[in-house]
Amino acid sequence: MNLAEKLAGTYLRLNGFLALGQFTAFDGKQHNHIDIVAFRAPNSQELVDGISLITDDLLFDSLSDLVGYPSRTAALGIAAEVRTNEDRDEPSDAHIEYVEHFLGGLPIIRLAFFDGPHAIKKMVMLWTLACAIRACGFSAALTGCLNRNRSLDSRRMGAGT
Repeated sequence: MNLAEKLAGTYLRLNGFLALGQFTAFDGKQHNHIDIVAFRAPNSQELVDGISLITDDLLFDSLSDLVGYPSRTAALGIAAEVRTNEDRDEPSDAHIEYVEHFLGGLPIIRLAFFDGPHAIKKMVMLWTLACAIRACGFSAALTGCLNRNRSLDSRRMGAGT
């Protein structure tokens, strides 16, 4: 994994996702990888010393808009591509279907991590399950990671006084 993929994976991890990097999809003639496949259990919460760690509200608001229901309380699957160049590739439909079966039939959200103009685009997949492409910039991912650390530090300092 390169640095950009590690940053994207850390961002997902800090938002409650279990992430697998360099996930190989064996779908017919195209045996290649997806940069990150991630799963988040419904109502996932991370506690440290009894303190619930913050997550990125913008991410979950966007995911909720994309899937049409509250994303924090639902099981979520993600297939993400991470780009540091001008190529804005995304997982193929065959790869999305492969990951969907791998994660037990969950609708898969397509994420694209890159710097540049971002847009949210909705798509409809098999069995009319809502899927989407959500673009997230590296600076937003890094800011989210840093904000979480600052929040935990300030909450710990407040609890110790």
